[in-house]
Amino acid sequence: MIETETDFLTTSQAALLLQVHESSVKRWSNSGELKLEKTSGGHRRIRFEALLDFARAKDPGGDLLFFAPHEEEVARAALDARDRNQFDGVGELILRFCDTEPPRWLAHLIRYLEGPCGIPLTRIFDAGIGGALADVGTQWQNGSRTIALEHRFTQKILDALHAILTHLEDVDDAEESAEQALRAVHALDPKNAVASDRGTVEGRKRPHAVVGCSEGCHHEIGALMARILLQRAGWSVTYLGANVPFEEMAGIQELERAQVMCVSFVSPLGAGDVRRCLKVLNALQQPNAPYRLVTGGLSYLAGTEDQYETRIPIKFVESMEGFERWFRTQFAKELARAANFRNAVAGVAGVPR
Repeated sequence: MIETETDFLTTSQAALLLQVHESSVKRWSNSGELKLEKTSGGHRRIRFEALLDFARAKDPGGDLLFFAPHEEEVARAALDARDRNQFDGVGELILRFCDTEPPRWLAHLIRYLEGPCGIPLTRIFDAGIGGALADVGTQWQNGSRTIALEHRFTQKILDALHAILTHLEDVDDAEESAEQALRAVHALDPKNAVASDRGTVEGRKRPHAVVGCSEGCHHEIGALMARILLQRAGWSVTYLGANVPFEEMAGIQELERAQVMCVSFVSPLGAGDVRRCLKVLNALQQPNAPYRLVTGGLSYLAGTEDQYETRIPIKFVESMEGFERWFRTQFAKELARAANFRNAVAGVAGVPR
């Protein structure tokens, strides 16, 4: 069997997978703990098997070893996604884990790809989960995946997304406790209390969004992804779930004075449904509660924003990456204030980061 460059790891790739500094990998290889080979040019190379053997002996509880016996496949897929922007391997793993493993495997995979491997969550959503969803849709259409199997896949994706949300809620709870602790400290120092509390309150005024699925849309994956990206960036989010009447969305927006409303559309809904949404929301929009409307899921069918007559500023997004780029640009000042608040309370015990 002919070996190729992909059968070996560089020291930087090995360090990434082991979650250590590259100098540690070189030190272990120099001492003989980690077996390596050298190219004709003198470059260090490590076989996957040697790396995994070392990891099992050195750190049996390591993140990569969670995926036994699929560690090498996970490592290869992660490196392809990170170094070459190739997500076929990640998509295949998502499909397999949803079909054969408990939901925690997928949640762990997402955390591993984003954390140790440094792959942006938006790319994991768009290219990884999005690619797997497209494959499942094709399998359902050609009859190789039953409705029950499609539903099982979807539910495991939702379970993994809810696991991410649970962590975000824990962070929010810790921040609220930290804010209360800061206020208690400030109350003991009247000289500094006014200025300190004013800064804390200002930081706590995070931008607010309402997120939900269009009426007739029962698929929540896209809406949940949008919610996760917003909350991670410091937004306060009211999540309405699936199949929400447009009138009800408008009512919640007005009640809560949300700056943004995000509406997810999924096939078989089409451009006509987007137009009806805009018609209803424009009719109900209140001048004293302005907001921006973002729609996702059918942008390729909906056309461009300038084709619509609307008093509400609208944005069609085609990807989670584009959505995050949009809201970080449009609400940069508000998010900076929210970030300042989070940094202010990060030093208070009990705030996870």
